[in-house]
Amino acid sequence: MTVESYLYQRTANDGYLVTVRKDSSDDSRCFGEMSSVDPKKSEPTYVRIEAPLKVIRTSVSDLMKKGYKLQDAIPESLKYLVNGYQSQFD
Repeated sequence: MTVESYLYQRTANDGYLVTVRKDSSDDSRCFGEMSSVDPKKSEPTYVRIEAPLKVIRTSVSDLMKKGYKLQDAIPESLKYLVNGYQSQFD
């Protein structure tokens, strides 16, 4: 399984961490999750969805229309969420 995370941010306090889990070449069998985060405080704001990849892609497209931009890197302070929400409990 491959796991990739991306940060989309609109302001210093408003972002979404998107994690994509691929264990198949068939996107209909792959899932992702989106967590609302406050990059400045380095914490999730507890709005989270887990859905098929198609739904996540549509949600990311909607975020970009609202002014969220893909960041070049995820801040070190949010790395504990980089492999998905449950990684903070590992």
